[in-house]
Order: sequence, then C-alpha cells, then structure tokens
Amino acid sequence: MKIQKYLFTFVVVVIFIFLLVSPANAVTSARSGLMLWFKVLLPTLLPFMIISKLLIELNAISCLTFLFSSFFKKFFNLSKSGTFVLMTGFLCGYPMGAKLISELYKHKQISHEESCYLLTFCNNLSPMFISSFLTVSCFDAPELLPYVILIIYGTPMIYALITQPLFRRKCAMEPPVLVPPKPFRKLDFEIIDTAIMDSFTQITKLGGYVILFSIISGIFLSFSLPAPLLSLLTGIIEITTGINYITVQGFSLQMRFFFSTPLCVFGGLSGLMQTYSMIKDSGLPFLPYLTAKLIQTGLSYVLTLFFLHNIL
Repeated sequence: MKIQKYLFTFVVVVIFIFLLVSPANAVTSARSGLMLWFKVLLPTLLPFMIISKLLIELNAISCLTFLFSSFFKKFFNLSKSGTFVLMTGFLCGYPMGAKLISELYKHKQISHEESCYLLTFCNNLSPMFISSFLTVSCFDAPELLPYVILIIYGTPMIYALITQPLFRRKCAMEPPVLVPPKPFRKLDFEIIDTAIMDSFTQITKLGGYVILFSIISGIFLSFSLPAPLLSLLTGIIEITTGINYITVQGFSLQMRFFFSTPLCVFGGLSGLMQTYSMIKDSGLPFLPYLTAKLIQTGLSYVLTLFFLHNIL
C-alpha cells in the first residue's frame, strides 16, 4: 500500500514539474486530450449515458433484450439485465459497460457474481472507434475491419466462454438474491433531470482522466526515445494518443497492425482508470478486471501474429 501511495505521489510530482518546465508541451498535450474528449467522447458517449440511465430508472431494459436474452442465457448464463450490459458495452465503448454494471448492481438487477463476470469482458472499444479511427485513419485499410473486429471483440468473448463454467459454479453455490422486476415507471422531468445531471457528472470525470493521461503521454513524447518504444508507451498510457502517434511515424501496415490492435484490447491506463472511476462506489473489485484485460491482451497478440502471418 505504501508503494502504491509513493508511486502516485511520484507521478503527480513529475506532472507538476513537467507543467512548470515545459508549459508549451503541457498545453499542447492538455489541448489534445480536451479535443479528444470534446470531439469523440462527449458526442458519442453522453447520449448513450443519458438514455441508458433513463432505461434503468424506468425499468424498461427488457424492451431491448427480449430478442437476445435466451441466446446469452444459454451460452453465458446471463440474466436479461446482463444481456443489456453485454449489448451496450460492446456497442457504446469505454466505459459504458462498467457504468451499466455498476448502476444495475446498485439497483440489485444483477448479482455480485454476474457483475464481476460481466466486468471482465463487457467493457471494450466502440465499433465507431474501430471502424473509423483505427482501420481508416491508422491502417488506411478498411478491408481489414473484419479481422480487427474479430481480434478486439473475439478475445473478450473467448475469455468469457472459457471462464463461464466458473461463473456457473459460483451461481450454483450462491444463488443470487435480486430485486424482482418492477413495472414500468412513468417518465417525468425529475427522472430526466437526474439522468442528465448524473451523465454530465460522469462524462466530465472522464474528460479529466483523458486530459491527465494525455499530459502523461506528452511527458514521454518529449524524450528522444526510439519510435517503436514511444508507440508502445503512449499506447499503454492513452490509446487514442498512442494510435495517433503510431499513425504519423510512417510504420508499415504490418507494424501498425501489430502495435495498435492488441493495445486496443488493453484499452490503455486511461481506460483502466475510467473503468475504476465507474465502479469504485459500487464495491465491485477492480483486480479481476485488470487481470482479465492483461490475459485478453496476451491472447490478442497471439491472434494478431496469426493474422499477420496468414493475411498481411
């Protein structure tokens, strides 16, 4: 615990020194993070945050899950609320999966076991980010989209299938105690106001994390390090900054594919902290999520090497 405390203190001191010694680079990095939040996260995530909050408050989740709940119940042992998390977590991107898990767990619509299980694979990059930013802007090869989707979304699904028997065993040992589904609530302005304010609070918090980690990436970019090492470091810190740096380095398509795709599975330290900020008040453990992400990243490198050898 002391090591963690000293590490965080050291990072904060380094950032403060960077702000004093290199204000121009710090401002550029902070502006980059702010624009990422303003142009990407705010318009893509905020509407989903508001609508998903309304669906939860109105007890209307079943309206979206009735077509798929039986399928995911059979293969993943998920409840209807768990199916909603899976669908939204894959479609909306970081950290919507974690936010919904936390919200539904607090409302006792999913159990502790199902929450921990969902958290390990339902928090990923959005299809919009993958199709537009990664395959078009970074790879300049839209034809690679099916392979990229297979790696980035296939690895968490493989992990979920492998760990699913353990989840079933835990559920059999400790049957979940959940609140029975409630009837639909009537929509009123109080519910809308609560959903909007809660969503703005969460999206503002995410913006702070993105700016902070963009500044940390800027610290590394100010050093004269080899381009492949900088690509890896910036991608580990903040995925969008890292991929953007990989794009402008003039690497071959194979190199860009090798660096970027597994980093997207990992999500970056910024993504990890955004996820932690979503679940910290719920009491759900963060370590299983981190462990799952590391395992999935390793698996994605295996799949990436396979596609590099057979496709590119």
